[in-house]
Amino acid sequence: MPGDAPDNAPNNATLRHSELLDRMVLDYDTTETVGTVDGLLVDVKQGRVEGLMCKAGLMGRQKEVFAWSQLESIGADSLIVRAQSGAGSEKLAVAQLATGLEVWTDTGNKAGHIADFQLSRTTGEIVQYLFAAEGIKEIADGLYGLNPADILSAGRKRVMVSASAVEQAKLQTEGLNQKAAQAAEFIRSDYTQTRQDWQSLVQGARSLSQKVQQRAQDLKDYTQEHLPEITDQLQDKTHQASETVQKRVDEIKGRFQQQRSSNDSLEETIDIDSFEVWEDD
Repeated sequence: MPGDAPDNAPNNATLRHSELLDRMVLDYDTTETVGTVDGLLVDVKQGRVEGLMCKAGLMGRQKEVFAWSQLESIGADSLIVRAQSGAGSEKLAVAQLATGLEVWTDTGNKAGHIADFQLSRTTGEIVQYLFAAEGIKEIADGLYGLNPADILSAGRKRVMVSASAVEQAKLQTEGLNQKAAQAAEFIRSDYTQTRQDWQSLVQGARSLSQKVQQRAQDLKDYTQEHLPEITDQLQDKTHQASETVQKRVDEIKGRFQQQRSSNDSLEETIDIDSFEVWEDD
């Protein structure tokens, strides 16, 4: 049955016509590729999809139509059809491609054209038509929603709706104008935030600079105030170190002279001619 979509498929209940375009179509019985989706055929007056048109062959020139009843399932990668079962020719006879139909109001004004529509994947019922203004405004202004019940009459080229339905239509898909407005608002807000951040940074840098300058001044003042005291302390330390070194040198020098005197005395004591003490045998 149509609608056997994977659990992780977005919005399982409905899908857009544009999402199915160029999706692969497979035959349920042979698993062969039938073609790719070229469009859905809609009974505009009843607001229901009645068939599926496929394109195949070179440049997609070959066309084949399947009834909605032949559609077995709609998956994320392909649509499965039972190509061998018969098509409902009576319903297909009144069905047509809905996209591209002009939208006119009952006051005689052209509102735009149907650019897309949203349908139930299980029943094929049209949930909402999406229409846009003509030309470049379709891209600039986006798509607006139109309920199937708002269509008063329909033909092969255009549909007629009430003027109030067009006036009350709500934006469903944003265009370049809306996106540009959002981008401009984002740029403005981002610029404001960036400027505030920069000002905070500058103020912080100034505060840090002032603290560094104050610290340097405090150090300078302390040095100038205590420099004589520091100089005196340094001189005292130097004088004490000099006296200690001199004292150590004098001690070493004294011990050296004492040791030398002892050695000289020893040399005089042991310097005796042995011949004067012992005679030859």
